[in-house]
Amino acid sequence: MGQQTYETSIQQAIRDLNEPDWLFRSSSLGSGRSAATYRVPQRVQNHRRGARFVGAITGRRAELVHRFDLRVPGPGRPHVLTLHDLPPMRFPDEGQLPVWCSDAIPDIEVICPSQFAASEVTELLGARRVTVIPYGVRRSFQQPEPIDEATLSSLGVTGPFFVHAAGVTQRKNLQGLADAWQRVAAELPAHQMLLLGPPSGRRAELFGHLPRVVMPGRLQLDEVGRVMAAAEAVIVPS
Repeated sequence: MGQQTYETSIQQAIRDLNEPDWLFRSSSLGSGRSAATYRVPQRVQNHRRGARFVGAITGRRAELVHRFDLRVPGPGRPHVLTLHDLPPMRFPDEGQLPVWCSDAIPDIEVICPSQFAASEVTELLGARRVTVIPYGVRRSFQQPEPIDEATLSSLGVTGPFFVHAAGVTQRKNLQGLADAWQRVAAELPAHQMLLLGPPSGRRAELFGHLPRVVMPGRLQLDEVGRVMAAAEAVIVPS
């Protein structure tokens, strides 16, 4: 997921700085059998006091906390929160946010990747201290070499193609993409539509009956940039 890429990239960049006077550690929260740093039952995370306790524990002894999840409160002192967007407040299939998760947002330093995201955080959560910092670009996406024809052929691509690489929730607008491809596919008989992402019943339902649609599954992130470089166009209907 994009958010996971963001988190791991920032953490690696901090490690690469190799500042001798700073100690950096990452903490993750999960439930059940997840490989998280802290394993906390979901019922505790969903409770106001339980979540506050978890937030205090994960940020203990740290001089600076940068958190990435709105559902886990901060440590109760100045810290930074990155919010990419607020899909649970716009779409019914994006999970839910606890009603108390925005309690302290007006007093927190918030980072957003775009002015649109900043306006959402301001409008929906009442944030007052928002800074827009656009995403960086992964090196493998900056000047990628188009992927070779042999690899494309192994994916099922045999000619010119369009590519879409994203999830399947409503905000990704796969319905709009399927409708568009159904309308134009006959006018582009040599082209294929390449859909990247893990197997999904929704993707199969929307595109399984359409002509020249290729669904090879998930690719390594660095390989996605090379596929995009070889495509006629990258389709982003979100």
